[in-house]
Amino acid sequence: MKTKILGGIAIVAIAVTVSFNVTLSNKKQDNTSMLALANVEALAQSEGGASCTASANCVHDGKTTGSVGCSGKTLCLSGINTVSCDGIVARCVFAF
Repeated sequence: MKTKILGGIAIVAIAVTVSFNVTLSNKKQDNTSMLALANVEALAQSEGGASCTASANCVHDGKTTGSVGCSGKTLCLSGINTVSCDGIVARCVFAF
């Protein structure tokens, strides 16, 4: 009886661990997809003869983890972890 209970607890613990790892993996892939999309959009905008650019460092917990940037034709602004070019906003994405 004790062996069956311990076996059941072990199976539940393994299932929880696998589920947690899958969730973390999916979050990491979503952030990577968003970053790739932002890069493609920035490249597409710059091909049209952009007249301004904006960039900002991505800072989380006092550490620079990357950067974000954009190009526009009329108005480009940068802020903390955020840039905006012609009304299109790009933000730093942090994986936790």
